[in-house]
Amino acid sequence: MARHKLSSSDGEGFLRAFHDSLRDTESNHQVEVIITMRLSDRKGVVVVVLRAYKAGERDAAYPQAQYSREYPTAAVGSFEAALYQASVKLDHILTQQELWPMGKA
Repeated sequence: MARHKLSSSDGEGFLRAFHDSLRDTESNHQVEVIITMRLSDRKGVVVVVLRAYKAGERDAAYPQAQYSREYPTAAVGSFEAALYQASVKLDHILTQQELWPMGKA
């Protein structure tokens, strides 16, 4: 959860919130988050991928959870904000997995 109030133009604030969010996710869910970035097939677009591996299992074949996000999009104004939103989504996925471990909602 972000510890600072953010405005849409606060790039540094979004980076701090992104960092805090990932550290909280790693601590709360006992995972290690790996961040990668690749080029999209669409010109000028990158894809940021966040993968959460169980702590100590970084070399596992499959992550416990994964979330990817393209940038730029119409939904978010800055790259920093896109990173923060991706970290929040990854945390949400992990929380849902803990609530319903067999996929039952």
